[in-house]
Amino acid sequence: MNLRKTEEVINDIKTLIYSKGYIYTLCMIIYEDFHIILQEINKVDFRSRLNKNEVSLLIGFLIQKQIDFTLPDNPLDVIKSKERTYELMHELHMSLMTPFFEKMKSVHPQKLEKVDFRAEMRTFYGDENMFIEPIFYANDGVYDFQYTDFLERKYRYDKEWLLENRNFDFNNTKVILQRIKDILQEKSKKVNFFSLKEKLPEIIETIKKENPSENIEEHIKEVLPAYEFYQYVNLFSDLSVNESIDFETLPDDAWKTFYKNLIDLFVIRREDFKKEDKIDSFLKNFSIEINKEQLNNHFNQIGDFNLFNAQPILQIDSERFFVPITFSLYEACYESPYYWMLNDKAYKDKLAENRGNSGEEISYEFLSNVFGQERTFKSVKIIFAHPLLYQ
Repeated sequence: MNLRKTEEVINDIKTLIYSKGYIYTLCMIIYEDFHIILQEINKVDFRSRLNKNEVSLLIGFLIQKQIDFTLPDNPLDVIKSKERTYELMHELHMSLMTPFFEKMKSVHPQKLEKVDFRAEMRTFYGDENMFIEPIFYANDGVYDFQYTDFLERKYRYDKEWLLENRNFDFNNTKVILQRIKDILQEKSKKVNFFSLKEKLPEIIETIKKENPSENIEEHIKEVLPAYEFYQYVNLFSDLSVNESIDFETLPDDAWKTFYKNLIDLFVIRREDFKKEDKIDSFLKNFSIEINKEQLNNHFNQIGDFNLFNAQPILQIDSERFFVPITFSLYEACYESPYYWMLNDKAYKDKLAENRGNSGEEISYEFLSNVFGQERTFKSVKIIFAHPLLYQ
């Protein structure tokens, strides 16, 4: 197996995402990979979809240059870019497994009986590169609402600092997050999503049966783009899902409307919120003004700090804000406040104290529910451990 280096694959990814109109390709990928038909969840092939971290990687690189909203020369360019994205992201995944493959190749069976297994295990798993792949591709292990459930418990002792320095209020944040989620969920209903990835084998079999004498491979290549775009028929102007549509003959104005509405699936506006929501402060804390020089330029590889993870809203203009992953916004609201306070040198000691207290209280709450309050203790100092404890 000839695997390219991760750096080489990332360079190709950057070349792709900086191509003309890639933002529209990315929108289709995000919509299709982050939506499921609940009744068919058992059929979902999650390995064929990009996960949150992979999309965050793409966006992190995308914002390093001016985002090109120029319309593609041909709608088929969007489909080709999608296919190329999945190819490169699969190759990236494989390249990150290279350290594991290399380690395995270095193991000689004839030497195993002489090996110090403890030392060998430390050497094998002690390489930091061994953990990049399993961490990057792991599930999040949490639902978005759990971030808001624990938000106040995590920062209860820092409430004043957050309000005074960032105008960050727990209840207000929850209201805004729910409002954003509601807006984008309502917009998502415009798409007639039918989980094409999972239905593709069935569709191909149907095409083969209906066209037994044709060059099937060529025919499939011709008709599949129509299936892809048909999901988005409501985003075109004056088209009905019940119509027979030839996407190849659609006028330019119809495609312009489609691309505009495709972006709008992920857009919130200031006017969507009430004055008391304090949306301006929220957007200031969690949005990135795109198309600025030297933006996120310290993000070069997996493991580097990605500004998008801390501020997962992209400001398109003074009124429109692009929210590609609502889950990431919930996560940022939970994680980012700690780093805001960490930058305040005068508050660092108090921050550490508060973090310890809130962490202990949350742990106590969990453990006391399991072992009972009479068997769970806070602020315990072990000054002598009886030998029986270690037997």
